[in-house]
Amino acid sequence: MIRSRLSWLVLAIASSVMFTGCELLDLNKMIKDWIEPAFEFDTQPPPGYKPIFIKRIERMPADLPNGAAVQIKSIDTRTPGVTRLYVHIVDSTGTYYGNATPEQLKKLVCEIEETVNGQTRVIKDVNVTEINEQRTDPVALAMITDNSGSMGQKRAVTVQEALAAFARTTDGRDALSVVRYDNKVNVEVPVTKDKDIFLSELRRDGLNGYGGGTAILDGTAEGIRHLAANAPEYQDRYAVVFTDGMENASKQVNKQQLIELSQQQQIPIIAVDFGARINEGYMRSLAEATGGSYYHIYLTDEFEPLFADIYRRTRNAYVIEYATPGYGTHNVRIKLCVGKGSATDTASYDNAPQVGSISLIDVQFDVAKSTIRPESRPAIQKVIDLLNQYPSMTVELRGHTDSTNSTGDPQYNQKLSQARAEAVRTAVVESGIKASRISAKGFGDSMPVATNTTPEGRQRNRRTEFVIISR
Repeated sequence: MIRSRLSWLVLAIASSVMFTGCELLDLNKMIKDWIEPAFEFDTQPPPGYKPIFIKRIERMPADLPNGAAVQIKSIDTRTPGVTRLYVHIVDSTGTYYGNATPEQLKKLVCEIEETVNGQTRVIKDVNVTEINEQRTDPVALAMITDNSGSMGQKRAVTVQEALAAFARTTDGRDALSVVRYDNKVNVEVPVTKDKDIFLSELRRDGLNGYGGGTAILDGTAEGIRHLAANAPEYQDRYAVVFTDGMENASKQVNKQQLIELSQQQQIPIIAVDFGARINEGYMRSLAEATGGSYYHIYLTDEFEPLFADIYRRTRNAYVIEYATPGYGTHNVRIKLCVGKGSATDTASYDNAPQVGSISLIDVQFDVAKSTIRPESRPAIQKVIDLLNQYPSMTVELRGHTDSTNSTGDPQYNQKLSQARAEAVRTAVVESGIKASRISAKGFGDSMPVATNTTPEGRQRNRRTEFVIISR
């Protein structure tokens, strides 16, 4: 394979010289796009590396078992002013303890505190819920796989077999797709609930037709777009992407644009680093900015338990929700108690808004009007607090509707969304924020994030957002 790619590269260089009058070529880029050396053998994991993958699920006992650990797997701050911790209780054997009783849920959080901007606050008003396989909705997953040359033929085949094994274990209501990328991107398996179709379209040919550079951003963006277009009825959608290297070949989107796309479509990124030749912190930042989760594995034979673990964690979790105390870097510590047993975990997150980031505002309006309902005041206050904390920040308020209204006229929707955005802007300005820092724009029904054929989809499309223009 390397020899054939070298032959192609020599031919391309010769042709370029012939037809461009010996213009200088970016040889490094050509080599990077078309040739990456294969690493057929795994990297030795670091000392103390002992990943815990969920293998089985058991009912929460009366007392938390000795050795059970609390894991904050993901932190979602996409709703302004709200923090959601997705927490798992797992022991060293891979047993997840779920299906807690209402009484256990009520007492689950015995301590939680956050430190931000040098101040430590004890969080007292906490809401705890549980999602589990018995009550959860089906999920839609885009499995976005690195097929760059560094993966090597043997490891690539192993990943493909792991995908097949994973698909056989999923609920028949779930939707799956596969996107492959090197320096190019292809949807190999379109979204399907049919396992037989998935398995028949999933190729087990390693790097055949691939082996070039590493377009992580383009591959992930394609997976998100494909889910958004082909699985709009699913409330829980995730883009699962792994890489064994560093971004070097994306041409369609940059990092911030990918984050915005994920936020707009409400499809979190579950990011996986494989091996030691990675860009430290890069994949983690994609997960944290989109409300997803992050993994770092080292061994090829871990892909199969990894995929199973990701699937189980999307369908089982304790969700701890509370009002976020301010903006910036947060260090959070939680202690969970069940009966006589307890366990703790710590994590950090940064909710300082970035330029271009888009956040939803939970603003409610009277039907077909731009009158803000009284229960929306806390949501608007959070925007005011943000602007007060960052005095140079400017934002654009955006109004959206679904595609239905009393007249069936898209222009009506546009005018209504504009009026609603202006109403929120007026409320913020009346608090003392300078009008020059806030603009308002209505988009009508032109930018749906869900289907308009269901009540749930239409509700998601009727939304107000703010986007950070400058800081």
